[in-house]
Amino acid sequence: ITAHTAIYAAESWQRDLGLKAEQVDKIIVHGTSRMAELNGNQAPTDPALANYSIPFSLACALTGNAADPASFDPSKLQDASIMALARKISVVSDGRESHSDWMTHSVLTLTDGRILEQEMAEFPGTPGMPLTPVQLRERFDIMTRDYSGNAHEIFMRLLKIEDEPQLDWLC
Repeated sequence: ITAHTAIYAAESWQRDLGLKAEQVDKIIVHGTSRMAELNGNQAPTDPALANYSIPFSLACALTGNAADPASFDPSKLQDASIMALARKISVVSDGRESHSDWMTHSVLTLTDGRILEQEMAEFPGTPGMPLTPVQLRERFDIMTRDYSGNAHEIFMRLLKIEDEPQLDWLC
C-alpha cells in the first residue's frame, strides 16, 4: 500500500501532462521513515522484494497500466528498462514515524530540467477516494479478463451483495 500514493501521483502526471517514462530524470518520494527503510529498494532481486519496493512499483506503473496487475508481474524484474528506471527513483524519510500513514510527496525531475511535485494522501479505492462506478467496472473487467464464466452477471450480483441470501456462489 505504501507505493499507491506515489503511483497515483505518477498517474496524474501521465494523465494531465502526458508524462512518458523516458522523460524521467529522477523521482524522489518523500514518505515515512518506515517507507524509506523498508520500501526504498531500487534493485529488488526477487518477486517478494519487488512487491515491497516503491521504486520498482513506480517504474512498472510508469511503463505500463497501473490499474492492471499484469504491469507488476515478476517477469518485469528481467526488464532492463524497468530496472534502470527504478534506479532513478529514491525514497527518503520526511521524518514521520507512522506505520499507517501512506501519504507521500513526490518530486519529479524531467530530462528537460523541469521539476514537478505532487502530494498525495489518498488514492482511488480508499475510503477518502472511493472508485466511481465506471472505475469499479473497469477494475473488475481487468481482474476477470481471463475468466471464462459470465463476469457481467457476477459483477451485477456483487453490486447488490447485501441482498444475497448466501455467498457460496462466490467459491
